[in-house]
Amino acid sequence: MLFTVVMLLKDTDPEYFRDSLESLLSQTLDDFQLLLIDQNNESGFKVFVSEMFPGDERVEYRRLTVEKGRGFSLNYAIDIAHGDYILFLGQHERLSENALFSFAEKALHDENAALLYCDSDEISDGERRDPYFKSDINIELLRQTNYIGNSFVVKREAIKRIGRFSELTKRLPEWEFLLRVTERKQRILHIPRLLIHKRAGEKAYSYQRREREGFELEAAAIVEASLRRQDIRAFVRSYFLSDALYVKVTYDGSNYDVKRDSFLFLKDQNVRFPTRHAVEKLYGVLSQPDVAVVGCRFLGTAFSVSNCGFIFDHEGVCYSACHGQSVFSNGYGGRIALRNDVSCVDFSFCLIDEKFFRRSGGFDKSLLGRDLMLDFCLRARKHGLRTVYEPEVTARYSGREPLSSKESNDILMERWGDVIKTGDPYYNMNLPTGTDNYRF
Repeated sequence: MLFTVVMLLKDTDPEYFRDSLESLLSQTLDDFQLLLIDQNNESGFKVFVSEMFPGDERVEYRRLTVEKGRGFSLNYAIDIAHGDYILFLGQHERLSENALFSFAEKALHDENAALLYCDSDEISDGERRDPYFKSDINIELLRQTNYIGNSFVVKREAIKRIGRFSELTKRLPEWEFLLRVTERKQRILHIPRLLIHKRAGEKAYSYQRREREGFELEAAAIVEASLRRQDIRAFVRSYFLSDALYVKVTYDGSNYDVKRDSFLFLKDQNVRFPTRHAVEKLYGVLSQPDVAVVGCRFLGTAFSVSNCGFIFDHEGVCYSACHGQSVFSNGYGGRIALRNDVSCVDFSFCLIDEKFFRRSGGFDKSLLGRDLMLDFCLRARKHGLRTVYEPEVTARYSGREPLSSKESNDILMERWGDVIKTGDPYYNMNLPTGTDNYRF
C-alpha cells in the first residue's frame, strides 16, 4: 500500500514548512510519495526541498505559475499521484510519527473505505494544545461547517465514483468534495487519534476581511447545491463567527400541516415548549428521506442545558449530552448550538417518521425511559436512517423525566450489546463519558 502525501505551497512559512517536512521524515511507515505543488511567487522552495531530501526519489516537486484555484491544484496533484491512497496535508501541519501507519492500518482493516480522517490539535510555542476530538461522520454538522477539515485521506480508486474536486469552487473545494462523498454514500472512517497537529491561530484559509464575502457566497453555494442534488428543500445562509465559517441551513417544513399523517408528534404531558413554529421546524428536518427521528434541546434551571440528546457508554447507559452547560455556549465543537446527528434524542418531545415507526414495530414496551428511545434509534440506524438533534427548538420539563431500570437495560444489552460496545459513533472515545461529557 503506497501513500501519496500532497501539499499545496502558497504563502509558505519556511520554518513551519521545514517542521512539516521533518515530521514526514520521521514516519514509521516510510514508503510514501511526497508531492509538492508550489504556487509561491518565489521559486526558492525547490532548493529548500532538495536540501532536506537530497536525492530522494520519493519526492516530486512541481511548480504552478498560473493561479486557477485550489480545486485545479488538487486535481493536478491527483493526476500525477502514484499512491493507492492520497493524504491531503496542510503545508504547515505536522504529522504524528505513526500517522501514515495508522491510516494504512485502518484502510487495510476496511478496504471499502473511500475516505479516512482523524482528530487534530494545535501547536503553539512548541507545545501541543486544544485537541479537537471529532465524531464519526456527521452529515448535519458537515452541512454547517467543515468539521473534518482539509487534511484527510482518499482512496484513489474511489475518486472515480466520487468525482474530482470542483474547479468552479476556487476557495472551498475540500468542503464541496466531502459533501459529495456523503451524497454518494461512500464509506467514511474516522480514526479517533490526534495524528495531525496544526499551527495555533492558523486557519484553513486566510480569511482577510476583504475576501470574507467571497468565502461566504461560495460556502452557501456549495451547501445549497448539495441539498438541491438530493431534492431537499432548505434556505441557506453563511456567516462568520469568531473567524470560523458556518452555514445556517433552515429546512422547509412549511407544509407540515398537510403532512400530519406522515409523522408522529410525541409530547409528554409534563413538557412545555416556548419555541414558536416548533413542529414546523422539526418537520423540516424530518422531511429528509434519511431521517427517522428529530428531537430538540431541553433546558434546565438557571439558563443551563438539561440535554442536547443523549450519548451512551459501553454498558448501554445513556447520559444527557452537555447537561448543566450554559445555554449561551456553543458547546464543544458547536455541540449545543449546531444541528447534529446523534444516537438518541429525548422522546418526551420529538417527531418520528410514521412509516418507519409502523414498519419497525414501534416502541418496545418491555423497555423503559431512555432505553426505549435508544432501542428505537438504533433500529433506525440499522436501516440507514438518522436521528437528528435540532437546537432551534427548545423544551422544558415541568415534572420528572421517565426513568429506566436494570431489567430494561439488561434487555437492551442482550439485543444491542455488540453494537453498543463499539461505542457511540457521534461521541469521541477520548472525551469523558458520564454526566461530565463534552468537557475536559
